[in-house]
Amino acid sequence: MVRGHAKADAQAKNAKKLADAKKNGSQRGAAEKAMLIQCDICKVSMPTVKQLKDHFDSRHSSLPFPSQYAAMLEQATCGAAAEQEPAQAKPVPKKKKKKKPEEGLDDLLSAGLAGGKKKGK
Repeated sequence: MVRGHAKADAQAKNAKKLADAKKNGSQRGAAEKAMLIQCDICKVSMPTVKQLKDHFDSRHSSLPFPSQYAAMLEQATCGAAAEQEPAQAKPVPKKKKKKKPEEGLDDLLSAGLAGGKKKGK
């Protein structure tokens, strides 16, 4: 029977897919493992010390930043600065300003902005 064979193949394929998913873990579990640092006041979890610092600045601005995380923040910012090479600033070209013609008719005609033909005598 063709249908019975296809059913067995589908079941085997689905079992393999589920086994791979179980072996790799879920995205939700990986996200929870990445949340290493927790705010002591409101118990919000964050993956980096910099995000905790930003959180403290915006949510708990009246309270001092915890000293236990301050050393970690300093170490993280110094390490990141040492790894990056200083980038050379490229000069930004200045935009040329268009000259505004004077309001006189002669200036408009000489600039070719009149749109009409010149009447010559």
